[in-house]
Amino acid sequence: MSGIVRIAIIDDDRNIRDVYESYVLEWARVSKRGSLLVEVEKYISAESFLFDYEEDNNFDIILLDIEMGEMNGVELSKRIRVRDSNVQIVFISGYSEDIGYGYEVEALNFLVKPIDKHKLFEVLDRSLEKQEILDKYIVIKSEAASVKMFFKNIFYILSDKNYLDIYYDNKVYRTRMTLKEMEALLDERFHKLDRSTIINIEKIDRLTRGDLTLNNGITLSIPKGKFDVINRKFIEYF
Repeated sequence: MSGIVRIAIIDDDRNIRDVYESYVLEWARVSKRGSLLVEVEKYISAESFLFDYEEDNNFDIILLDIEMGEMNGVELSKRIRVRDSNVQIVFISGYSEDIGYGYEVEALNFLVKPIDKHKLFEVLDRSLEKQEILDKYIVIKSEAASVKMFFKNIFYILSDKNYLDIYYDNKVYRTRMTLKEMEALLDERFHKLDRSTIINIEKIDRLTRGDLTLNNGITLSIPKGKFDVINRKFIEYF
């Protein structure tokens, strides 16, 4: 994320858009992170947002009303997710029963109108924290070249003596490094499964006492006595 936080506000009510903008600008002044630089763009409809989005989809946070005109916020969020899996979407609705829509597109939060500005401040703070996690990376020297690897795309790492095989997206990269050296570079989402394997906790799709399955379909055995530790780590992380 750049030094400027880019925020889109999408609501078909002009007064509400203006109120949200004033809240965002106040948050930028009083944020616990210190004064922030923000750029706010306001849109009257999903269609007007998409018109600009085709040219520039570089938003960090989107405040999105669910109940709008021809295209509602849920349909718009699905289109956004096709192009950007990282932008932080915050659903806003006058109906609390709409909360379930957020799970479909991994929305950061759901706020009910009229929104409390301090609750919005908390959500905006959390969105920056999550964005920083998504932006973390390391640079490793593979056999062919130096590669920038985002933590969010690492599935697991296997040790082979003084080398590591890093399972990243749909590729495997080999680098000369020990598992201990790699551990020192990673953050809390990574856990040592056994003496030769590090897993990315956020990539776990299914967990049993005997094994775990990552969301790329790979299944790894869980050593005897390690399930409780891994299960607790998994629950705490999410």
